[in-house]
Parts: sequence; structure tokens; C-alpha cells
Amino acid sequence: MGRGPYYTFDPRSHARYFPEKKGGRMRGFTLIEMVVTVAILAILVGIGTLSFQAMSADANVKSDAEKISSLIRRAQTKAISQKVEPEIAISSSRFEISYSTGDSQHINTDAKITSWTHNNLDIMPSRGIIMHNGDALEPDDPLKITVEQRDTSCILTVRAMGPESTDCS
Repeated sequence: MGRGPYYTFDPRSHARYFPEKKGGRMRGFTLIEMVVTVAILAILVGIGTLSFQAMSADANVKSDAEKISSLIRRAQTKAISQKVEPEIAISSSRFEISYSTGDSQHINTDAKITSWTHNNLDIMPSRGIIMHNGDALEPDDPLKITVEQRDTSCILTVRAMGPESTDCS
């Protein structure tokens, strides 16, 4: 009693899985072709990784500049609404605002704060005006904060009434 024709093996029906010899050789890929293909794929993956890292650095710098801008706006709002005098402290990896009530807010930046144009900054209570050594920031002499990481930098321009622009390149 046979098993039936559906269990028989016919090599002609599976020819695409079992290549025939052509000229005495089996058809298929050579080792050189495989190595070249893997090398091309490795190069493409490497380029993609570098592009992603550069894009990530750009996003970090812009995000840190926006966080600093947002913190300044919050401090101005708090100075007006609660009549406290915030003081601004800047270092290479930290932007901090301390209040006369004793509490503070800060941002530890992923990117590096490489330069700023003024020290001794505070915000006038009830008006929210950013002050430098007791005087409002001059229109032609704003606070400029530069945030950098790798080849990307953002310059945050802050005038007496608060953050105005962020220019990234």
C-alpha cells in the first residue's frame, strides 16, 4: 500500500531550490560577491549612524536653548506675579535661577554653554525686566547665550523684556 503521489519527490518541480549544474558548476553567489555586498551594507549603515548622531546633536542644542528660554520666561512671570527677585546664574553646563524666597530652578544642559555676555543678572520684581548690575539690559547690548555641541551652535538673544530669538547653525 503506497502513500500516494503527493509524497513523492520530483526534482524537476523543485528546480528553483536545487539549481542545476551549468558548464560543470553549480549556480549561486561567489564568496567575493557576498563580501562586496556585506561591505556595501556596512558602509551604508555607518553613514546612516553618523547622520543620526549629527541630527541628535542638533536636536539637543536646540532643545537646551529652548529650555533656557522657557526658564527665563517662567522666572519673569514669577517675578511679576509673586513679586520675588530672581537671580540668574550661568555656568558651562548649568543654567540656574534662584529666587529671593530661597527656592530655585535649574537646567543641566546636554550641550555646553560656551559663552554668555553678562554676569550678575536678576529680574526686577513686579515688572519682569531683566537687569544687569541694577540696570535694565540695553537694547543694543542684549544678553547672548551660546549653546554648542559638536558642529552645532545656538545663540539665544535675551533683551530686557525676555528671550527674543534663537539662531541655530
